[in-house]
Amino acid sequence: MLIKIWNCLWPLAIYMIAQSGVTVIGVLVAGSESAIVFLLIAALICIPIYYRMYKKDYELSVTVKHNVTIANMDLICIVVTSAALALAMNNIIGLTPLPRLFPGYESTNEVIFEGGVILQILTAGIFGCIVEELSVRGVVYQRMKRYWGKKNAMLLSALVFGLYHLNVVQAVYAFVLGLFFVWLYERYDSLWASCIGHMAANLFIVMLSGSSVFEKVLTSLVGFCLVTCISLLVFYYGWNYMKQTKISNEIQFVEKEPDTLQQLREEYREQEREE
Repeated sequence: MLIKIWNCLWPLAIYMIAQSGVTVIGVLVAGSESAIVFLLIAALICIPIYYRMYKKDYELSVTVKHNVTIANMDLICIVVTSAALALAMNNIIGLTPLPRLFPGYESTNEVIFEGGVILQILTAGIFGCIVEELSVRGVVYQRMKRYWGKKNAMLLSALVFGLYHLNVVQAVYAFVLGLFFVWLYERYDSLWASCIGHMAANLFIVMLSGSSVFEKVLTSLVGFCLVTCISLLVFYYGWNYMKQTKISNEIQFVEKEPDTLQQLREEYREQEREE
């Protein structure tokens, strides 16, 4: 058991070591203390490493390839639903005592928002999302799924994703979003789906953080409640739409790859036994 846990979790150390190494080199050589720049460089270094690990693990763990293109409407749903969930969770957590009890998350936000908009978009909105999806959903989740089954792996990988943020407030936020991202990955059998969702959530929060108009809306109790309720409804209906389109997509898959129909049936039977 300990060997399996170690095999699932050690890849996360690669990104952490890269961040520490880049920070030390940046401070000693360039005299820079720009943490967001160090995060961006570390992400760029780690993306090809995690991609190779992900491709290798994916080939080992998958027997049926669901080669279905994500439809335009599904793509829109992924973006809008992810952004809505991110906003709703931010507001809900803001209502709890967690930000007051655990103020350490503020230092993390200061790192993310210390640079200009371009740096924020590149780091928090794009490359940070890619490296986290490759490492957590691409490597950690795949290994957990191979060891403990899909449902357990979805829950455990979301928990790891939350704890990986190293503070309680972001851990709760990341756990909930992590469950949705891993659902997107399974739903579309594509890491691009979870990457797009992750990017949409982060970019939306980055854009809203600089909006004085939106801040004024949230300071009003009526505005706050209205925005939160609308966000939850958008998430629910978007998620429900994506669940309902699964059948038509898999019919398309079977028509394109009829020789894998028997394998697909066996996969469904295995999922039913797990449930």
